[in-house]
Amino acid sequence: MLVPFFMGFQFISAYRVIKAENISVIHAHWIIPQGLTACFLRFFINHKLAIICTSHGGDLFSLRGNISKFIKRNVLLNTQAITVVNSIMAEEVYSLCYPFRPKVSVIPMGVDFKNTFSPSSDEKIPFSLIFVGRLVEKKGVSYLINALPIILNKFPNTHLTIIGTGPELEHLKNLVNKLKLNANVDFLGAVPNAELPKYYQQHQIAVFPFIIAENGDREGLPVVISEAIGCGCCSVTTNLPGIEDIIIHERSGLIVEQKNNLALADAIITLFSNPKLIHNYSSVAYDETILKQDSRSIAKNYANLIEALFDN
Repeated sequence: MLVPFFMGFQFISAYRVIKAENISVIHAHWIIPQGLTACFLRFFINHKLAIICTSHGGDLFSLRGNISKFIKRNVLLNTQAITVVNSIMAEEVYSLCYPFRPKVSVIPMGVDFKNTFSPSSDEKIPFSLIFVGRLVEKKGVSYLINALPIILNKFPNTHLTIIGTGPELEHLKNLVNKLKLNANVDFLGAVPNAELPKYYQQHQIAVFPFIIAENGDREGLPVVISEAIGCGCCSVTTNLPGIEDIIIHERSGLIVEQKNNLALADAIITLFSNPKLIHNYSSVAYDETILKQDSRSIAKNYANLIEALFDN
């Protein structure tokens, strides 16, 4: 019920900035509501405004009702440039807009590998796992917690750090209590972005057990994986469509079946049993990810996109 009020205030604030700064291009992150607000601004305020709309996944794959799909389709067909963060999402845009085929650019979110998310020369904590993200259904953290008892049978010193907050926090804490894992799991809550690198740098394996939620919501190309890779973590994640854009199974990390705590446990046990694999996967992932997602090259991609809008 708050969305209409949010959009109204968003419209007013954006209108003031557009008028004051003589804005020519709007970059709207998320199709709804920001993309819709941008379309309203173009229609009511300035028909010459160019709109770039970036989808991060949740907006594209959830909101599956007919009205929501109608709105998303019309937003996408009335923007001048569309970007998504992985190749699977581009196919979803084409499906949503059929029979029209708008131009879609696949541009992942950039990461500052030079100054922020970079490896440390300090030794990592042995048998350490980390998860970073909002604690909601699509993150799949309960499957990671349920995998821990299996891992602890083989490696009793395993420790999991969970950074983030959200509606599933209490449920996850109760699950930890139920499984008697309090000595092996720390909930740190929300941590400022500037402090995240030091936590990644301390941990051997970053685990992202993402799932497709009941309402269809899912991750696009989570920047947390790239941030963890930048800090030298080895990554374990799940087989969501598009995840191969960043992790290649048994080359730059491990990918397991989603909603499968046994598979998660097996992957983590495999890595703890073979420290060389942790080193090899993390090294390959770093070399490949820095080429694809360095913030400077991503900024250049967007600069080229904006220049093309002006040329047209």
